Amino acid sequence: HDFTLNHGIEVQRGGRYSLVVWVSETQSACNGSRTPWHAERALNGDLVAQHILGMMFSQGNGAPKDEDKALQWTLLAAEGGLVNAQFSAGTMYFEGRGTAVNETRALYWYAQAAMQGDASAQMILARMYSEGVGVPRDQAKADYWFRLGSAQ
Repeated sequence: HDFTLNHGIEVQRGGRYSLVVWVSETQSACNGSRTPWHAERALNGDLVAQHILGMMFSQGNGAPKDEDKALQWTLLAAEGGLVNAQFSAGTMYFEGRGTAVNETRALYWYAQAAMQGDASAQMILARMYSEGVGVPRDQAKADYWFRLGSAQ
């Protein structure tokens, strides 16, 4: 299954199990852990496929490990408004994956995700504003993002 799939299931007790079935176009694609359909969808503007390709290149899973291509595909999806890709772009800039460390760009992408309601991005923004990482310290903004993130 695809990690970006929203399952819509909240487990109250016990655990949740998933059955994962790998499907591909050919036996060799299955053996090589390649999913060629993501590239076609990504080239046609599918934001989720672009983000998936970014992760595949970042992890070297289903595509050769290539941080430059990972950032390229992640940014396409982020610029298209996909909140998961915006968060990933923030992390890539923060950690210097596919680019030099750039805390200001990280802040920008975390803010894009936070404004769409991503609680993790909101909490990261709170800390960045509180500690002055990538931005001058601003406790009022830190408190604002902390309240939003912790309310979820």
